[in-house]
Amino acid sequence: MVALALMVLAQPGPVVPFVAVHPTKIALSGSARLTLAVEGPAPLRVELPPEADGWLAPEAAAGWRIRPVGPPKVAAVGEGRERWERAYRVDPFVPGKALALAFAPVKVTAGTDLNPQDVTWPAVEIEVFTTVADTGADAVRPVTGIEELPAPPVAPPDASGWGVLAGLGVVFVAVLAVALARKWRARRPTLPPGEWAGRTLAALARDSAAGRVGAGLVAERVAAVLREYVERRDGIAAPKLTTAELVAAGTSVGWPADATAALQAILEQCDRAKFAGDVPDAAAAGDLLGRACGWVTALAVPAAPR
Repeated sequence: MVALALMVLAQPGPVVPFVAVHPTKIALSGSARLTLAVEGPAPLRVELPPEADGWLAPEAAAGWRIRPVGPPKVAAVGEGRERWERAYRVDPFVPGKALALAFAPVKVTAGTDLNPQDVTWPAVEIEVFTTVADTGADAVRPVTGIEELPAPPVAPPDASGWGVLAGLGVVFVAVLAVALARKWRARRPTLPPGEWAGRTLAALARDSAAGRVGAGLVAERVAAVLREYVERRDGIAAPKLTTAELVAAGTSVGWPADATAALQAILEQCDRAKFAGDVPDAAAAGDLLGRACGWVTALAVPAAPR
């Protein structure tokens, strides 16, 4: 069966989605292999929905089950361009002459543009049949005889008792370890957000000065510390927000304009180092650490109520 391959531009711009499925005619009890791909300027990052059912559009989720076949792959396809690709297995729930397999939009960040764009793969149609007549006699499997199964092994009488005791002992030790760990965590004092961020950034500065952490990794860790500090201080889910979304959230809880602008400048420099390859040198990394420590110290607005 010849594979069906479609290519459609999701929106104006250099990002192009691809979808291919094989075969295009399957039994209700069978499955098809689906390949989803995106090409665009490097570096290319595709953010998929967190749940398997979220990969399909709502109208297709009721008729199809989708499961990934291995991790996604990213490879260069030309000068300055990359191709993201992942294979899936799709299984039908209902028969039909032309069942649509439609997909939910995904977030794609391409090139130096740090703002993700919505990309939707084009829908494909697969015929799902339920009778032998739809496929022909050649697809019918021959009848086989009754297969005799081997007798189940018999465990020695005394071994079962020792196995039960050993299993109970393992469970008891595991429960005791979990209880002790929870008790230890409950007694451990929690540092205030500002003190935690200051200590973490100071430790990062020492590692950077000693050469244990490279300048590129410094930018990534500075962004992570500042985002977690904001989450601890104001209850904003900063690790899950883009820089623009985080700046808007900080403004909504009453941050001063100068503090908001300073955080935006720091995070944008970290984003360029992570996604655009603009890695700072040792001096710039030290300056970035100093600005991050200064921002944590200078932010004197009362924390928003949680």
